Amino acid sequence: MSRLSLPIHLALLPCLCGIGCGGGLGDETAGEEDLNLVTCEGDYVVDDIATDDDLERIASCGIITGNLSIEDTSLTHLPEPAGLRSVGGKLSILRNHALSDLDALARLTSVEGDLLIGWFVDGPSNPSLSQVDGLASLQSVGGHLHISANPALLHLDGLSSLRSVGGDLGLHPNNDSLVDLDGLGNLTSVGGFVSIGFNPSLANVDGLSALVSLGGGLSISSNDSLTNLDGLSSLQGGVHVIIQNNPLLSDLDGLSGLDSVGSSGLWIYGNGSLVDLAGLAGITEVDGGLSINSNDALLSLTGLSGITTLGGRLSISSNDVLTSLDALSGLSSVGAELTIEYNDALGSVSGLSSLTEVSGELRIYDNPVLCQSSIDELLSACSSCDEVVDTSGNDSGC
Repeated sequence: MSRLSLPIHLALLPCLCGIGCGGGLGDETAGEEDLNLVTCEGDYVVDDIATDDDLERIASCGIITGNLSIEDTSLTHLPEPAGLRSVGGKLSILRNHALSDLDALARLTSVEGDLLIGWFVDGPSNPSLSQVDGLASLQSVGGHLHISANPALLHLDGLSSLRSVGGDLGLHPNNDSLVDLDGLGNLTSVGGFVSIGFNPSLANVDGLSALVSLGGGLSISSNDSLTNLDGLSSLQGGVHVIIQNNPLLSDLDGLSGLDSVGSSGLWIYGNGSLVDLAGLAGITEVDGGLSINSNDALLSLTGLSGITTLGGRLSISSNDVLTSLDALSGLSSVGAELTIEYNDALGSVSGLSSLTEVSGELRIYDNPVLCQSSIDELLSACSSCDEVVDTSGNDSGC
């Protein structure tokens, strides 16, 4: 029985070969060793209580039908030979303070459940793990793939054979030394959410250039060195798009392939170097809301002119140098509340001249140079803006 308890359910794809496995994958030492491999039923744990005994139990496993947890050990390397090719459940590699590589998993081709390499709630999880080259044969993960809290991890080159992740792909947080995602260059599909966050050395996401489809959403958050999203140019859609707190990110050109955003909406928040939204010019449909908040260098909303309706709310808040909303001139309806607040340089809302319907409460307040007359004109022209709650704190002298 697995001893791992996590707050989120995560599942992984089939195929791990046990220690001593060979054959079928170009292994020149195949033959006799294959005869000793077996299918091992159930769950297995390798931990610090009886590590040698735990390793002995899985030594002849070519397939483990359940979960495999390698956790809390003092191992520097997993013992070889290793032939494990399939894990039918979850594979967890957690809190191994001296483990520096995963080379003993060199023949692993699939995990049917989740693959967890580190877990962020525990602090540094595998603090000595610098590479995952031992996973070079891994082609699929049926559940979630999470790589978290591995502060010495430099790259993901060992994942170059990975084609698909059935659940979420999480690269967060605190992979402090990770500089690129180039090892994911063959990944084409993720069935769930892609979340890349709190990786302070990550400069680009070019390694995701083959990624075409997401079953869930996209979150790029709090990556201090990230300057662009160009590696996402093949991506065609996502249920939810969050681009948040990336201080050096200057453009969204890598999202030029997006034509729609689903019901969870589009959030652009706290990106201090972002000047415009031109990379979003392909988006014509947003089933959820649109939030453009706290982007200190954002001069315009150029890139949003294709959006005519919002299924959810519209929030434009605390963008210090934003002067106009002209790029929203095609917007005719907002499906929930509308809030425009704390935009210090915003002088007019005439860019919302096509707006005829706001289905929720409307608040336009505390924009110090925004002409009140411009707000009055908007409200007069909007035939279904009935819940006007607050239009105070704007410039009434123009």
